Amino acid sequence: MIEKPAAEDTSARLLQAAGEVFAEYGFRAATVREICERAGANVAAVNYHFRDKETLYGEVIRYASQRVAETYPFDPGPKGASAEFRLRALVRTYLMRFFDQNLAWYGKLICRELAEPSSFFERIVESDVRHYAQQLTDTVREFVGPGISDEQLRMCSNSVAGQCLLYPYTRLILARLYPDDVISADFIDRLIDHITGFSIAGLRNTRRRDAGRRKRNHKVATRAAARRTGDGNLRP
Repeated sequence: MIEKPAAEDTSARLLQAAGEVFAEYGFRAATVREICERAGANVAAVNYHFRDKETLYGEVIRYASQRVAETYPFDPGPKGASAEFRLRALVRTYLMRFFDQNLAWYGKLICRELAEPSSFFERIVESDVRHYAQQLTDTVREFVGPGISDEQLRMCSNSVAGQCLLYPYTRLILARLYPDDVISADFIDRLIDHITGFSIAGLRNTRRRDAGRRKRNHKVATRAAARRTGDGNLRP
């Protein structure tokens, strides 16, 4: 195996260490000294490789987004796969991006960005989140049908995403409330099955309710039209 040049190795260690520090303290509170200490690098290394802390943070965002996308791409499955298969794939991908221990600081970094948005917040949304949202919305639409309003469609999609976000974003609270729920591989599999099944049941029920509502509205409109034309013999 060909060894990487020392400069490239230092740069990679700085990115990894910076990701951990930024995730732990946030961009404003993180210090270059702490990052360099964790990377085992000279305190001047950040200026040499990345110019300043803000540029380093931008590179961390880019590096994290690329690494996560390569490890768990938002691929809903092969062409022709069922809506059930694609929804489960999207749920699994979203959860694993937060639960994979090799990407542990990524989820924390995203949480930090939501709490304290930096100038790179838009980059995070546009680089990956928007793509996931579109994939999820397209899949959810297959369950709820074409007659649903855009607002209802967004609510349904956000309800699925919200279940995925609950566990990584409230992990400390859930650990206190339910200490027996250890985040293991088996637990994650059960959680994926639960969120997928629960969501599908809710989406199908939404479709039934929406169809019933449209049927009632049609009946009311038909009766109103009949009254306007003087046909009072319309059956209920």
